[in-house]
Amino acid sequence: MPFESFLYALTADPAAGALFTSPIVMFPVVMGALAAFGLWLLATSSSGPDGLYSKGVRLFGMGRYAEAEQCYRKALEADTGLKPPQRKRLLIRLGNALMHMGRFQEARTYLEAALPLAEGDPDGSSRASLADCLLLQDADPQKALDWAEEAVQAGTDRRAEIAGAGPRGQHLANLMRAEGWAQRAWALARLGRQSEGQESTGLALKLAIPSCAALKRGGSFQLASPASALFHLAGVYWRTGMAALAMGQRDTAREHFKLASDADPRGEYGGLGRQQLDLLGGSSG
Repeated sequence: MPFESFLYALTADPAAGALFTSPIVMFPVVMGALAAFGLWLLATSSSGPDGLYSKGVRLFGMGRYAEAEQCYRKALEADTGLKPPQRKRLLIRLGNALMHMGRFQEARTYLEAALPLAEGDPDGSSRASLADCLLLQDADPQKALDWAEEAVQAGTDRRAEIAGAGPRGQHLANLMRAEGWAQRAWALARLGRQSEGQESTGLALKLAIPSCAALKRGGSFQLASPASALFHLAGVYWRTGMAALAMGQRDTAREHFKLASDADPRGEYGGLGRQQLDLLGGSSG
């Protein structure tokens, strides 16, 4: 904690302690430390940006998109000096909530605003969400395919960095790559390019399933926990389910949505899988 670290520094460093023996000097310094500590508490509390972000993610996973929207908006409006990566992820989450309520134009406004933040979308997350938005809207599938392929390309360096951390990093990078292939399959299916869509679906699953299994066996580590591996796997299944649905393969789509729900029961893609199962009249239990 900032305040505790500051007090520890005073006691651990005699020179620092001597510097602050004067009450006149000490008072504003201590008050500044208290203010910094207060800002830290605000940011990490349930009413701060990080707390509101986490609450919004939970609500989104429950299909409560309007409530999630409000969490993200409050976090963005909070006057706490959000850093570009924080603002970026909040804008993307807000855009995602809006698109799943059918408010596509609003969603695109926020997703496009996120593009230049955090050094220009180095992980491709803004582009991937823009592709999802177009595909859900059933509008301009060629542009959606372009966004999907740009998202994969943008994330190349990030995946390489993760893969370089060892076998487990390689498995996580494979899962991230698989999500790109799954999104590409969906866009191709919307374009009527069924054989290419099938091929992309097969590649996505071939990458994702064994890598997720390996990460689950490996346990929790700094790059990915079993829960985050299942999150990515559920993202693959939801998108391959959407691709199957676009190709008229309702039974396959239902199977993939059920797998997404089972893999990530309390998260974003599990909720989206259950939503599609409800629309198809399939069991999500």
